[in-house]
Amino acid sequence: MSEKSVKTVESRRYQRMVVPEGFGIRVSGRENGNVLEGIASVIGLGGMFCRTNDRLSPGTNLILRMTWAASSFEAECSVRHANEQGMGIEFLHFRPEDRQKLERLLFRLQS
Repeated sequence: MSEKSVKTVESRRYQRMVVPEGFGIRVSGRENGNVLEGIASVIGLGGMFCRTNDRLSPGTNLILRMTWAASSFEAECSVRHANEQGMGIEFLHFRPEDRQKLERLLFRLQS
C-alpha cells in the first residue's frame, strides 16, 4: 500500500483511504425530493468525501447507498461540509451486515 493511498490525520478517529481512479464507488440517495448522485473519492469507517454536483447543506441527514463491482451497502449519513468539488459525509449508523461490507471494501482497497 502506498503512502498516497492512505491518509492519516491525528484528529481523525478512523483511517481514510483514497479510492483509486477507476474503482468506482457510486453514491446515491434522496432527501426531501433532492437526488444525490456522486463518486466516493476518499472513504473510511467514519465517512467519505463524495465528488458530486448535487451538494446538500451541512447538517442534512439522509440514507445513502454505496455501490461498487457486485456489492453495495447503505448507511445513515450526515453532510459535514460542502465545497465546489463535493461533500464530506459522516457515517452515523449501519446495519451490522452493511458495516461488514464496508470493512471488506476497505480491506480490498488496502491490498
